[in-house]
Amino acid sequence: MKVGRRPARLDTDVVRALRVGLGDDVELYVDANRGWSASESARAMQEMSDLGLTFAEELCPADDVLGRRWLVQQLDVPFIADESVATPADVTREVLAGSANAISLQRSGRWAHLWRIVGEYANVSIFDVDSNETLHELLSGLPLFPYMDIYVTPLAPHPSAIS
Repeated sequence: MKVGRRPARLDTDVVRALRVGLGDDVELYVDANRGWSASESARAMQEMSDLGLTFAEELCPADDVLGRRWLVQQLDVPFIADESVATPADVTREVLAGSANAISLQRSGRWAHLWRIVGEYANVSIFDVDSNETLHELLSGLPLFPYMDIYVTPLAPHPSAIS
């Protein structure tokens, strides 16, 4: 769920209502698009600590490295960096600073392409991995993995492709 409004209670109340309405069997996570400060994020996540959130994404600004690292240490769910890791240097910053538990697979380059199939609740994805084991680890770690129908077709570069 997209969150990040001020005051944070506007969003925490909505997330709570969603949890009540959807029940405990539905995966639920929050993404603030860096809209809260580290302290606001910590307070909001504390307010939602009983909701069984799967993870939190981009709660506070990436340039607040110390605040973000502090926040990650406060959370009892994984913190995922997404739009703040647009380059390999950004990934390095997050990993070395300890300011994220995970990096979005698309930003890391392992989930190279993602397309929605028009008119269906389905997509086509291209993954850039070095082994079947790596692909299995990546796919089985997705929150919706237990509910997904997955078909894998290995691809290789075409000899006539223009780079």
